Amino acid sequence: MISIHSAANPDSAIGDQIFAGALTSNLPEPQNRHVNRLATVAAVFLIVGSSHGYSPRESASPYRDSNGRFTLTVPAAWKAQPLGDGVQIVRGDAYVSVMIFEHSSNAAALLEDLSGRLGKKWQRFTRTERGSSALSGMLAEASLFDGVNSQGVSTVLKVQCVVVDDVGYVLVTGYPAAQSPTVKEILTQIERSFTLLKSTTESAKSAVEPTIGVEVTDLTPEDAAFYHLDHTSGVLVVRVDESGPAAQAGLQLHDVILSIDGNSLESPPMLERVIASHRSGDVIELQIYRMKSDEKAERQTIKVTVRNTVR
Repeated sequence: MISIHSAANPDSAIGDQIFAGALTSNLPEPQNRHVNRLATVAAVFLIVGSSHGYSPRESASPYRDSNGRFTLTVPAAWKAQPLGDGVQIVRGDAYVSVMIFEHSSNAAALLEDLSGRLGKKWQRFTRTERGSSALSGMLAEASLFDGVNSQGVSTVLKVQCVVVDDVGYVLVTGYPAAQSPTVKEILTQIERSFTLLKSTTESAKSAVEPTIGVEVTDLTPEDAAFYHLDHTSGVLVVRVDESGPAAQAGLQLHDVILSIDGNSLESPPMLERVIASHRSGDVIELQIYRMKSDEKAERQTIKVTVRNTVR
């Protein structure tokens, strides 16, 4: 994974073809088509050209995907340039790239596949952080990496993946480590401006939605004290559908849900987003905190099967 400036490099298309062909020549169909796409993307990251010499935009402006799938903001003096089915917002050696992968069903698998292929071409390529992030109001798989790219530059990469309606959206943010204090704020603004359109508007949503059959509220400092917790992370269960998946798995009224799938819960909307990212039949893991008596509480881990409900 590396600075992505091949779209400004006239030799990059040749490099893409060579790199993709080398990875897919020995693979059977249809597997090689999926790998070919990933290989082409990897080649884009590996071939580092120069992004200088373009005519910068005079002021910040919105970018809208030609297929109406997403928008984001292009800051003043940054350039939007095509990157496969997506786009790259770039200035110098800093960039945010949006890539799109059809027929994707698992964001975590997509992130691992992409980062694995890119990482093979770097020196001292290391994952420094792994977790989740908010991407267009949804929970995304996210990882931070650092390493030395093919030009010998120490570079930081942030990769975020979300899957909506079997389409994978990947945001890759990259910048030289030495520049991070000056560019990180602008890159974060670009990331936050990313908004999915086609699959996330109300008109495009299905008449059914995934659920586990609970209602929750924020955990107050008073609640935390009652449960003998030294923090207010988590959500308090205020209603449980007796016929719902959570009740069947053993969740009870007034339980505190501390985390979901290993990620700490910070608010009720976060729980809603995580559940919404699953399909009926998926199993999620909840870590809960339950009062057994006035003086005793215990942590438990329960597994809940998501199911759809009509809205």
